[in-house]
Amino acid sequence: MPAPTNGRPRAANKRPDSRRAASIALILGSLPGTKTQLVERTGICRDVVYSAVNQLHSEPGRQIRICKWLPHPLGGPSMAVYEVGTEPDAKDTLRRLTKAQISARYYANLKKTDRYDQMKAKWRSKHWEKKAAKVPNNWLNILGGAA
Repeated sequence: MPAPTNGRPRAANKRPDSRRAASIALILGSLPGTKTQLVERTGICRDVVYSAVNQLHSEPGRQIRICKWLPHPLGGPSMAVYEVGTEPDAKDTLRRLTKAQISARYYANLKKTDRYDQMKAKWRSKHWEKKAAKVPNNWLNILGGAA
C-alpha cells in the first residue's frame, strides 16, 4: 500500500524533464570521468549526477560504459571511469588495500609529523593509570590503614 500523500498527488520526479535533460546533456558532454570528477566539472548537485550516471549506465537503452578503473586514493573500492558508448564494461582487476596496509600508511603519515609520539605518550599514560587501578594498595593493608 502506498504511503499517504495528504490529498496531494505524489510527484514521481521533482525535477522537470527539461532540467533533467539539460543536466544529462551536460554530464554526457563532460565524459570521460569518474562520478566525483563529473560533479566537479559540471557543478551539478552530487545526488543528481549520481542518479543520472546510474540511469545512463543501466541496461535498457544504455548510453555510457565503464572504460577503466582507477585505484581509490584512500584505499577504498576502485573508482569507475565512465565514457560514452554501449560496449561491454571493463573488468575491475584492481585489488583493494588490506586493513594492515591502510593502517601502516596511516601510521607512516603520523610519524612524518609529531602526532605519533603524542599518541604513544597518551596511550602509555592510560595504560599505567589502568594498571595502577587494578593493583591493590598492599602498603595500606600491611600497615592496617585499609579503609
